[in-house]
Amino acid sequence: MNAKDLFTAAGEVGADLIDDAAEAPAKRRLLAPRYIAALAACAMLALALAQYRGEERGAAEPEPTGAAAVTESPEAAPGAEGVYIPPVELPEVPEGAGIAMDMTAFVIYGGRIYESSGRAVSSGELVGEYLFTSTGGIDEWTDEDGYTEGAGSVAGDVYTVNGYDSDFRLCIPYDDGVTVELFDCLNGVTLATGEDLYGGRLHLRENWTAVEYQTDSDWNDAAGNYRAAGLTERQIEDFIDALCAGEFEYWGADGENGDIFALNLEQRHIYFRMADGTTVELRLFENGLVKYDALPCRALVNAAGEAFDAVWDAAG
Repeated sequence: MNAKDLFTAAGEVGADLIDDAAEAPAKRRLLAPRYIAALAACAMLALALAQYRGEERGAAEPEPTGAAAVTESPEAAPGAEGVYIPPVELPEVPEGAGIAMDMTAFVIYGGRIYESSGRAVSSGELVGEYLFTSTGGIDEWTDEDGYTEGAGSVAGDVYTVNGYDSDFRLCIPYDDGVTVELFDCLNGVTLATGEDLYGGRLHLRENWTAVEYQTDSDWNDAAGNYRAAGLTERQIEDFIDALCAGEFEYWGADGENGDIFALNLEQRHIYFRMADGTTVELRLFENGLVKYDALPCRALVNAAGEAFDAVWDAAG
């Protein structure tokens, strides 16, 4: 599925569902199936836009950012080796005039924008220290002045996530007491090797408990049908080692490699189920590249080799 497919899928959702989502209560409570469906459709559309936007984010040499840009992390100085993902730039619109923009769920904290990266099921052990309550008042008509500390496109109490650096991941618990929405900050950073993401941020090596896969057709159809990958522990560990050692490469349309999604490469999808209830979803390409699906920018790790081939074959 490419970004155009996502636009098409989102366009098939009824306007009444979108209206339902817009009129939901201000507090975090997304339990009604109709509301979840509407949010999922919006998220698909936002992801499509984010993928196109990612082509501008992922260039190895960053473009200068304007005054409205979120401050970048100190450790992610421009010019470092690897793929530099610039800070998300806040919209610049005339006073009193709104702008239709991609409204993926996000919150603003510490001068950074944290974008939704999925849900996790936890009995409370993931939820850490309370930080602030997101206003949830930002929508596609919000002008620049509305993008302030503690604001967001979704309302709720925002917490740190136990086991993760708060510079990378925050969460909003649902009212059911077991589900949390995760928000990751992967902008204003440089990713040199897979260790920068899968090791230092996601802790994949020490926290995985199982690996499942999904065919590309099932992924396209949102059919579920997750299957055990049938890999040995050694094969999984070898793959993680290759993933963490591999270098990040930029595969956007404006880069020297070209657009990874325009090459019509075969794709497969694997899911690392983690001990803390989170999931790390990876998209594998037949040429040995691996993408963290929650990362809009087209920054991929080159993990080609025997370890990759074993996982590729198991996910077929």
